[in-house]
Amino acid sequence: FKLINNYMDKFNPGDPRLLQEYKFSFLEIICSHEHYISLNLPIQHTKLSPRNKSPDSFQEFTLSEEFCKHHFIVGLLLQEIKTSLNEVTHIRKIALNTLKNLIAKHEMD
Repeated sequence: FKLINNYMDKFNPGDPRLLQEYKFSFLEIICSHEHYISLNLPIQHTKLSPRNKSPDSFQEFTLSEEFCKHHFIVGLLLQEIKTSLNEVTHIRKIALNTLKNLIAKHEMD
């Protein structure tokens, strides 16, 4: 996960179109990996620190920092898509097409 995170840190909002295309191509490749589901299962941190369970289950369904820590790959993808929604039209299309393609691929698997 560190390698993926280091690679993604090289990209910034406002990067040229080609770099944005490369970023979403990279994310699509990572999310298309045959072990995507097992890599995306929650990462347990119970040995290091007790997990604070909120009585409100709303936090489970928001793109919070906690969610992204426990579901690294999908959290990264959703954060990048969220960020791209503030970009120009072409970048938004690339991001949403990536999401659409991944949903369709995982539906067919």
